[in-house]
Amino acid sequence: MEDRLRALEDSWEAKLGSVLKEVKSGAREEPSPLRTELEGLTARLQAECHQLSRSVQELREECCEAIQREVRARLEHHRNLQEEFKEEVKTRLQVFGRLEREIRELKLEMVPDTSLHSTAIPRSIALPAVRAEVGQVVP
Repeated sequence: MEDRLRALEDSWEAKLGSVLKEVKSGAREEPSPLRTELEGLTARLQAECHQLSRSVQELREECCEAIQREVRARLEHHRNLQEEFKEEVKTRLQVFGRLEREIRELKLEMVPDTSLHSTAIPRSIALPAVRAEVGQVVP
């Protein structure tokens, strides 16, 4: 974009410069109104080109800052998601560990003890605590 602006500025300066040379060579003694007008136009055009260049540079800087803010926000969001995921994995591992312990206990309780002739505890009685931890409704 800057190259295009510089090329535009250079081409206008070249065109105006050639016109100014013609005017200068034609009337050396007294400045003509056309010459004064052209010099004024040249100055205004140069000022506008410089202002446009500054505006483009400011816009470029603002865009870079906006992109950096967006990248930071996305990285923060990604970090938060990772933390939530780690917590979810940790919680599920804890629940599954409890379930495995309860299942082992149930298996041990269901093995008939031939010496005492005891009966095993029904599963529906032993599992309510585990079901409540998982979030299931206890019947």
